[in-house]
Amino acid sequence: GETFSAQSMSNLLWSLGKVLVKDEIFMEQMAAMAIPQIAEFTPQALANTAWSFATLSVSSPAVMTATAAAALPKLSGFSFQGLCNLAWSFGTLAADGPLWDALWKRLQDMDLQASELQLNQVTTLAASFSTMSR
Repeated sequence: GETFSAQSMSNLLWSLGKVLVKDEIFMEQMAAMAIPQIAEFTPQALANTAWSFATLSVSSPAVMTATAAAALPKLSGFSFQGLCNLAWSFGTLAADGPLWDALWKRLQDMDLQASELQLNQVTTLAASFSTMSR
């Protein structure tokens, strides 16, 4: 049968999160389809996928582990907003792992100016990192 492209899956998952349609069985099916292709996801698609699962409070350790593994080598391609969404998603679902240290390093390397930051982004990051036991 036909499968969704990586972009189509990410768009569909994002849409479900945006309109708050929570169907755990469907999300599990999407996770099963996404995981084998997740390395093909763009940084934005990875952030959107994690965001969707977190927004809908659908715990899928397999998706979050695969998302983290795919995101690690692509962190330099994430926008600041994408990094915020990724951190929020992992913090919301209490997903731990090596992504946190890499996210922190990437944020430090970005050399952002205070004028570029929005208060909600900074608040999101602080709250996300505070969820992790260090």
